[in-house]
Amino acid sequence: MREKWQPIPKVDMGNGRVFDRNTGSITTPVTGEIFLSQLQEGVFYTLLEHKGETVPNNVLLHSVWGYQAEGRMDRTDRAIIDKNLRRLRKKLTGTDIEIQTIKGKGKRLVVKGGGT
Repeated sequence: MREKWQPIPKVDMGNGRVFDRNTGSITTPVTGEIFLSQLQEGVFYTLLEHKGETVPNNVLLHSVWGYQAEGRMDRTDRAIIDKNLRRLRKKLTGTDIEIQTIKGKGKRLVVKGGGT
């Protein structure tokens, strides 16, 4: 017997900010609804799962792209992540949601006013 489809719950980030995996969007009181591409959604969700923690780049590669980087990442690996993060950061401009780069370590999602 098939299981009935259940929507994925929305993630409340505090202060009226919500991430909705069903629509692939972030809603904030200031900017309204921001729609993300599938890759941007994967990056954002991975960082949100570890909000305030530094997520290594190789974990992002594996989690979002399904790619396992062995040892040090090469320029192509970094370029894939950087290109998608640049686009995601641009969409988050004007919000108090920030993706920080921790040099040599990875990326960190900071939601200001809603905890780190």
